[in-house]
Amino acid sequence: AQEHLAVAMSPSSDPGSTATSPLAILRRGYVDLVSCGVEANFPETWWLDKDRLGNIQAQLKCSVLVQCVTLLACGAIGRRLSDDTKFQEELRNTLFVLLDDGLARDLGSLQDNICEQVVDSVSKWLVSRGQPPLDKAAASFLFSTIKRGFSAEDPVHHLLYSRLMLYLSQAMEKPLGVNSLSVPSCLSLVSDRLRSVVISFARLTAFNQKVFGPTYNTVLQQIAHTSQ
Repeated sequence: AQEHLAVAMSPSSDPGSTATSPLAILRRGYVDLVSCGVEANFPETWWLDKDRLGNIQAQLKCSVLVQCVTLLACGAIGRRLSDDTKFQEELRNTLFVLLDDGLARDLGSLQDNICEQVVDSVSKWLVSRGQPPLDKAAASFLFSTIKRGFSAEDPVHHLLYSRLMLYLSQAMEKPLGVNSLSVPSCLSLVSDRLRSVVISFARLTAFNQKVFGPTYNTVLQQIAHTSQ
């Protein structure tokens, strides 16, 4: 716990923030924790809720991937597909089923299957609109475009994840008013899922803070003393 709080107190962990109160530092630490893997320097104060936190991390990752894949598919085909909200919602639902299962196991082994499913769905959509299905070159381009979206280094994926972390930070600042916060427009397709997950995270962190608040206060005081 001390290591995570020390990182949260570092100015580099949030260049745009000037909040240095113990509560602000703790909330920033919570956001940092959910953005890292559950196996990486996992704090003892979260050990009993490790599985719950891991589930929240997986659902956040899944939501970003669903939005990313859908945006990339629409971008590759053009405005015709981007304007079809029904298709996007159906694709979203299919991707949630595939990704929820994949994130519980090995997502890497399912990436190709998911990409093929998206390519097939897009081809069927084109045929249903009286258009020819994707030819081999177009299908290959769409496949590779979607597969790149699974990487955190992909520009679209990176942007969506950054917006998600900003939304999560705002939720931590107003844990009792999460419902009043607007999910970033770039994540609108998965807004219902995200809002539900963030509310669960806010409740989990509130409980953690209630139980371990005295411990965190002691650690923060120690860190503040040594940094003087």
